[in-house]
Amino acid sequence: MNYFLDFGTHYFESNGCPNGLLAHERNGLFGSEQPYDWIVKTFEGSKQIYEINKLHTPRIAKKFKGFEDYNAAVLDHDGKVSFRYSVTNQAGSNCLTHDFTEVSNYKVNEVPCADAKRIVQEVIKNDPEARIIIKCDIEGSEFKVLPRILEIENVEKYIIEIFIEWHERFWEKDPSYTKILESKKSILNSMKTIIAHDWE
Repeated sequence: MNYFLDFGTHYFESNGCPNGLLAHERNGLFGSEQPYDWIVKTFEGSKQIYEINKLHTPRIAKKFKGFEDYNAAVLDHDGKVSFRYSVTNQAGSNCLTHDFTEVSNYKVNEVPCADAKRIVQEVIKNDPEARIIIKCDIEGSEFKVLPRILEIENVEKYIIEIFIEWHERFWEKDPSYTKILESKKSILNSMKTIIAHDWE
């Protein structure tokens, strides 16, 4: 079975304009016949955005063979995490502890977090023939999450492609910027046969 893991769903629709999951549908990723032969699992950390998405979920879920949605931030562990919800830039809301200009005027909420490694391992355990594609748009947490996923033995056997929005720009004025760039390079080199796409 084909699986699409949507890490950092954001909105299914924003003012009628598709992005994220619907952009992949528009680009033909899932095929042409509905219900698409895919199981989709979406993860959104923001409770505010998740509740808005629930208005669209029934219609979107019908498009796929299976659909699950979670109000959880994807990280490198399970539990709870402080989530910064930006009133002025909801797209930049994140679980980071640094202050960035993209995320100002924010409120902090405690939200559930889900271990990316566990999520992928559960898919593989339930379906040893799984073909997995991941969209990873998690506002800087990709530098923790992607290495965690790559710890899985023979992970490239199951994960075919990853669409990644990189947020190294968050650290441009930080002393650790060089290390962040090195981390990005290391992650990409570790992907072996997994196809990595820049996603914005």
